[in-house]
Amino acid sequence: MFIREIAAFLQLTLMPGLLLIFFLRPQLGKIRSLLLVPALSLPVNYIFVSLAWALDIFNGTACWIYTGLTWAAVICFLRRKLAGFFQSRLSDGIGHISQNIVESYREMSCGGTVRKTLAVTAWAVAVAGVLYCGCFFWMSVNEVFAYWDSALSWNFWAECWSMNEYPRDISYYPQLMPKNWALVYKLIGGPICFVPKAAISIFPLLTALMFLDYGIARRRMDMLLAIGIFSFYFHNVDYISHGGELDLAVAYCGAALFFLVNYAGEAEKSGIFFRRLWLGVLLVALAGSIKQAGLYLIPVFALLTGVVLYRDSGRLSISWRQTVLHFTAMLLLLLLIVAPGYISAEKRIAAGLDYSNTQLVTETIYGGKNYFERFVCSVRLFTLKMQCGLPDVRSARYAPFDLDDGFIMPLIRLYSWHFPAGIVMILLNIALLYGAAKERYMRLPGAAALLFFVIWSIFFCYDLRNLSLMAPLLALLAANGMVYFSRDERVKKIGQIKVWQVLLAGCLLFVFCYPGEFYSRRRISRYVTKIRNAGEAEVNRSMLEYHRRYALRRKENGLPEKSPVVLTDYAYIKLLEPFRNRWLSCNFSIHSEDVLQNFLSRIDDPEITAVLLPEYASESVKSNIAAMVEAGKLIKEFDTGSYSLYVKPY
Repeated sequence: MFIREIAAFLQLTLMPGLLLIFFLRPQLGKIRSLLLVPALSLPVNYIFVSLAWALDIFNGTACWIYTGLTWAAVICFLRRKLAGFFQSRLSDGIGHISQNIVESYREMSCGGTVRKTLAVTAWAVAVAGVLYCGCFFWMSVNEVFAYWDSALSWNFWAECWSMNEYPRDISYYPQLMPKNWALVYKLIGGPICFVPKAAISIFPLLTALMFLDYGIARRRMDMLLAIGIFSFYFHNVDYISHGGELDLAVAYCGAALFFLVNYAGEAEKSGIFFRRLWLGVLLVALAGSIKQAGLYLIPVFALLTGVVLYRDSGRLSISWRQTVLHFTAMLLLLLLIVAPGYISAEKRIAAGLDYSNTQLVTETIYGGKNYFERFVCSVRLFTLKMQCGLPDVRSARYAPFDLDDGFIMPLIRLYSWHFPAGIVMILLNIALLYGAAKERYMRLPGAAALLFFVIWSIFFCYDLRNLSLMAPLLALLAANGMVYFSRDERVKKIGQIKVWQVLLAGCLLFVFCYPGEFYSRRRISRYVTKIRNAGEAEVNRSMLEYHRRYALRRKENGLPEKSPVVLTDYAYIKLLEPFRNRWLSCNFSIHSEDVLQNFLSRIDDPEITAVLLPEYASESVKSNIAAMVEAGKLIKEFDTGSYSLYVKPY
């Protein structure tokens, strides 16, 4: 099991991306290329899974053949480079990196006291940010998807794909990541989600390292400051508690595209220029196929590329014919990867097989607030929660703000005792944006980030993590403004250690410290334990105990083995294996005659064996349940406080 997990992790994050880098040869350098490889692997895997599904050959054998061919190609094409990497001396690499760091620090700290202080601060927050993102990744290695979006949507869809079932209720949500995870589950042999959880959690670290690499190479202090600000934003949004892991990958795509366009503008030859742009196209396709917000990068990429092309076409001797051919091919590739998922979703919705939630998340969810009211609430959410880290700051979905009695008093009530902090933060942001606007290379990306902020604040501000796509650039804008207002005027070699020796020692140390990680039974046991704590742990334990007693009673009565069917609104029940397809959804909270009649008709269904009733159920439903209990039609099995289970007599 553990060996299969390692192979699946490498296939998910490394091998296909290495092949793409080899064929495109963007000449970005080893470290910079490696920071792109995990993302570039995803669209390749996505295309394979989509084709295998369409050809009805998506099974374990086909997935292992695909993985084997990928690994064989990597070994065949990159064997010399890989051999050179493993035989290289660790001291050479460390010495080169250390020299760059020292020279970069010296250049950044040239100037007065303020400049030197800011340089020290920038390096300190950069190191802290990288360590924070690294710890986040490490802590996620043995975790599972246990919150709403990731557990009940993205990973659930992945499990459906892995079982060759077309998932339900996907609306317009792209399926690139669920299909990648389905490939993992085919390779592992079951939907044990340690590998996808670890793989998606690496993206904040990659984002921070991209800023660090660019900051060191270009001697840019704002890039180092941006690492700390981005990490602070990342911490304050608290993605995991919402199940928003996919937003981490979307944020990475926004940052990586910015850097790739800059690298393209630094190319010395037209061939290298276009190769780097091809990587950018793949990142745009990846973002648009992860979440709908990623589609915003299509016009952003076109605009940024157009500006760079206009500026450098003469220097690089790029003809109109080259431009048209490359951009036509890029557009076709973009459509090939992104369009099929949305076209398929539109067809299913038109056929009545699925539904669209666009109206819900852009209008209905805000309870009648107009665009301006949403914008004001969103500025408060961004400044107080994302930038200040204050807890319990509500989004526009819940914030009490109504302009019926003027503007000033509702605004003061909205901010409450945080009003002074809010005013200070708004003024500070205006000043920082002014400073960032003085830097020419930040104007266009900054405008793209601010436009996305406005779109988010009007249509998608029900959750702060929907701003993730531009969070790295917003952090960079703030850092750039800080640097603007701050302007006032070799490590010894550590030995002849080789890389393969360090890797071998690390593997042996890991085996010594974590021997249990290599046993499949323990991996499965840990997965089951973790997944049972998703949602409400007490309810999960009680439902599993009920299933055990139910099976025992049927066996004692000589009845055939059969799982109970539960009527409930507790969506986390579908994560419990015995109830995965043995539950029906029912709304208990709305007090209306239609809802009550729907409940009464369903409870009379002989297939239904139990009702898992929430504490917040309407009084009409509760009174009918009480009457059924009194009449002997239902028996109260347990009560956790938040949910009660009523079962039909055997």
